[in-house]
Amino acid sequence: MNVLPKLIAVNYLLPSKIIHVPDPSQIDIWKELWEKKLESGKSLVELVNQAASSDSPISDIGILEGQDGTNAYYDLYIDPNGDRVDVKGWDITRLHHTKDKIQELIYLAEHDGLTGLLNKNAFMKKALSLYNTSRRAITPLSLLMIDIDYFKAVNDTHGHQAGDVVLSELASTLMANTRKTDLVGRYGGEEFIIMLPNMNERDLIEYTEGLMKSIRNMVVIHDQKVHRLTVSIGGYTYTPGNTGFLQERIYQRGGIKGSNFTDQQPNESELYTMIGLADANLLAAKKTGRNQAITR
Repeated sequence: MNVLPKLIAVNYLLPSKIIHVPDPSQIDIWKELWEKKLESGKSLVELVNQAASSDSPISDIGILEGQDGTNAYYDLYIDPNGDRVDVKGWDITRLHHTKDKIQELIYLAEHDGLTGLLNKNAFMKKALSLYNTSRRAITPLSLLMIDIDYFKAVNDTHGHQAGDVVLSELASTLMANTRKTDLVGRYGGEEFIIMLPNMNERDLIEYTEGLMKSIRNMVVIHDQKVHRLTVSIGGYTYTPGNTGFLQERIYQRGGIKGSNFTDQQPNESELYTMIGLADANLLAAKKTGRNQAITR
């Protein structure tokens, strides 16, 4: 069974101060590697300090070698909108994993095995960064929640293999109808989620109509049987300057799926609320006939 090596370091405080290492015995490794040049030509401390004054996220991956023969694989992602940064590191000293192999393992950890889309945890991490960027740049940000209509009937009538084919084919259609800058994830079961930066409410309506047309035109063939499908969609568009409305809805709406507001930072709570509002529109689309989209 392929497993990721032991996680040995996370959480830095800008600028350049280690604030938490899960395993205290590993602190010397990261003190030594902190100023060592990475494959990008810069050190961890230089990248972290650069992020403190940057307008764009910074990412870097590679393998660091310590003087004592210690090897650490790192996956660095810095969001410049906060004063904290997560740096994931894995102690690979006793393993024979190449960088490509470890990247493969991390890819598998972040993506849904059936559809190849981002899994929920990975989607939320990347979505929060896009949301923060949208707030800072004062640009619109749209979100879609997509649910396959009567998917249970596909499983019950034709078997779970047919259901898996439907999920996989729909994922391919979603990817074919999104931009490189968009995020597409499997939120759970037959539910999918798309985040669309720099898309306002009017453009979202037009985009959603085209997406639904593409889905209706799908022909899914499994075991010599043709399957057609429709979806219900709920959407929401964040408009710059409207965060106060989002914050109010945090308290007005109870039990938004997947949320725990007491443990979340304000921006994270706003993101979950945005998802909750799109999900509420999805529920309305399903209750009022399915095979439709409600995006406002």
